[in-house]
Amino acid sequence: MPKEIRDSAILNPAADTATGITEIRRQESLLKTRALQNAILSSANFSVIATDTKGVIQIFNVGAERMLGYAAADVMNKISPADISDPQEVIARAKALS
Repeated sequence: MPKEIRDSAILNPAADTATGITEIRRQESLLKTRALQNAILSSANFSVIATDTKGVIQIFNVGAERMLGYAAADVMNKISPADISDPQEVIARAKALS
Protein backbone atom coordinates (compact mmCIF):
# COMPACT_ATOMS: atom_id res chain seq x y z
CA MET A 1 0.00 0.00 0.00
CA PRO A 2 1.46 3.41 -0.97
CA LYS A 3 2.58 5.57 1.96
CA GLU A 4 0.13 8.42 1.32
CA ILE A 5 -2.83 6.02 1.33
CA ARG A 6 -1.56 4.24 4.46
CA ASP A 7 -1.11 7.60 6.17
CA SER A 8 -4.63 8.70 5.24
CA ALA A 9 -6.00 5.48 6.71
CA ILE A 10 -4.12 6.10 9.97
CA LEU A 11 -5.25 9.73 10.18
CA ASN A 12 -8.84 8.93 9.20
CA PRO A 13 -10.65 6.67 11.66
CA ALA A 14 -13.39 6.17 9.07
CA ALA A 15 -10.89 4.15 7.06
CA ASP A 16 -11.86 1.15 9.21
CA THR A 17 -15.37 1.25 7.80
CA ALA A 18 -16.48 -0.24 4.50
CA THR A 19 -16.69 3.29 3.06
CA GLY A 20 -13.15 4.03 4.21
CA ILE A 21 -11.82 0.82 2.67
CA THR A 22 -13.62 1.58 -0.58
CA GLU A 23 -12.07 5.06 -0.58
CA ILE A 24 -8.59 3.61 0.00
CA ARG A 25 -9.07 1.21 -2.93
CA ARG A 26 -10.28 4.08 -5.10
CA GLN A 27 -7.21 6.14 -4.20
CA GLU A 28 -4.91 3.18 -4.94
CA SER A 29 -6.57 2.75 -8.32
CA LEU A 30 -6.16 6.44 -9.12
CA LEU A 31 -2.47 6.32 -8.19
CA LYS A 32 -1.92 3.31 -10.46
CA THR A 33 -3.80 4.99 -13.30
CA ARG A 34 -1.76 8.18 -12.93
CA ALA A 35 1.49 6.19 -12.85
CA LEU A 36 0.50 4.35 -16.04
CA GLN A 37 -0.54 7.59 -17.73
CA ASN A 38 2.74 9.25 -16.76
CA ALA A 39 4.73 6.26 -18.05
CA ILE A 40 2.91 6.37 -21.39
CA LEU A 41 3.33 10.13 -21.79
CA SER A 42 6.98 10.02 -20.75
CA SER A 43 7.93 7.27 -23.17
CA ALA A 44 5.92 8.46 -26.17
CA ASN A 45 7.79 9.25 -29.37
CA PHE A 46 5.24 11.91 -30.21
CA SER A 47 4.55 15.32 -28.77
CA VAL A 48 1.86 15.69 -26.11
CA ILE A 49 0.96 19.17 -24.90
CA ALA A 50 -2.15 19.93 -22.87
CA THR A 51 -3.40 23.17 -21.38
CA ASP A 52 -5.76 24.18 -18.63
CA THR A 53 -8.91 26.23 -19.26
CA LYS A 54 -6.82 29.42 -19.36
CA GLY A 55 -4.55 28.03 -22.08
CA VAL A 56 -1.50 27.57 -19.84
CA ILE A 57 0.54 24.44 -20.54
CA GLN A 58 -0.03 21.71 -17.93
CA ILE A 59 1.41 18.68 -19.76
CA PHE A 60 4.56 18.81 -21.89
CA ASN A 61 6.01 15.37 -22.43
CA VAL A 62 9.49 14.20 -23.44
CA GLY A 63 8.40 14.02 -27.08
CA ALA A 64 7.41 17.69 -26.97
CA GLU A 65 10.76 18.53 -25.37
CA ARG A 66 12.62 16.73 -28.18
CA MET A 67 10.47 18.13 -30.96
CA LEU A 68 10.31 21.74 -29.78
CA GLY A 69 13.56 22.11 -27.85
CA TYR A 70 12.04 23.40 -24.61
CA ALA A 71 12.33 21.75 -21.20
CA ALA A 72 9.00 20.92 -19.57
CA ALA A 73 10.07 22.79 -16.44
CA ASP A 74 10.51 25.95 -18.53
CA VAL A 75 7.01 25.91 -20.03
CA MET A 76 4.64 24.08 -17.67
CA ASN A 77 2.44 26.40 -15.60
CA LYS A 78 4.16 29.39 -17.23
CA ILE A 79 3.20 29.89 -20.88
CA SER A 80 0.69 28.91 -23.55
CA PRO A 81 1.46 27.01 -26.77
CA ALA A 82 1.00 30.29 -28.65
CA ASP A 83 4.07 31.65 -26.87
CA ILE A 84 6.29 29.01 -28.50
CA SER A 85 4.58 28.89 -31.91
CA ASP A 86 5.62 30.71 -35.06
CA PRO A 87 2.57 32.85 -35.97
CA GLN A 88 3.26 32.53 -39.71
CA GLU A 89 3.41 28.74 -39.44
CA VAL A 90 0.10 28.68 -37.55
CA ILE A 91 -1.51 30.85 -40.25
CA ALA A 92 -0.11 28.66 -43.04
CA ARG A 93 -1.37 25.47 -41.34
CA ALA A 94 -4.79 26.99 -40.73
CA LYS A 95 -5.06 27.91 -44.43
CA ALA A 96 -3.97 24.44 -45.48
CA LEU A 97 -6.60 22.85 -43.26
CA SER A 98 -9.40 25.19 -44.39
